[in-house]
Amino acid sequence: MTQQAVDQRPVKGLTVWQAWRRLKKDRYAPATVERMDKAIRAWEKYTTDPTVGTLSAATFALFREKALADGLSAVTVDGHAGCIAAIVRQFRPLELQQHKNVAETEGGLMTAREAFEEYYLPASPAMAKATVRKFRHGFNFWERFTLNRPVPLIATADFEEVRTKALAANLSHVRRAARPRG
Repeated sequence: MTQQAVDQRPVKGLTVWQAWRRLKKDRYAPATVERMDKAIRAWEKYTTDPTVGTLSAATFALFREKALADGLSAVTVDGHAGCIAAIVRQFRPLELQQHKNVAETEGGLMTAREAFEEYYLPASPAMAKATVRKFRHGFNFWERFTLNRPVPLIATADFEEVRTKALAANLSHVRRAARPRG
């Protein structure tokens, strides 16, 4: 397919590789371009490379499962998934949150929120409502900026992903202390 034909296709009908070809590489450092190219090669190896318009959290979960089974490290796989997500987000919003049915899809493992609600909260009946709200706010933040993996599958890369995405969303990298009341 010629470049001219690719440019005429609807954006959401592009594969990840075609979408990456449309982006201006001069905006990126050479190391970033190389990292993206590696991620796309891995993506093509472990997925059927659906179009940008049809990618979902399930596609990324399948990619992760196949890549890990083939011997790639979790950090490498998460890095590749982050690169692919960054490309897709140049063309459309991409939600990778898995709020529901995580227990069913991950062999009965719980997310941080589910573990908190089922075990920690009932064990702490005297917990202040404000404290519970703070925990829930933290879970909302976590779910917004990560894949919301079950607790045993959370890796260092997930925390790096949170930081990167939160900074990209113009959130402060420093949590300010609460002002004293009164």
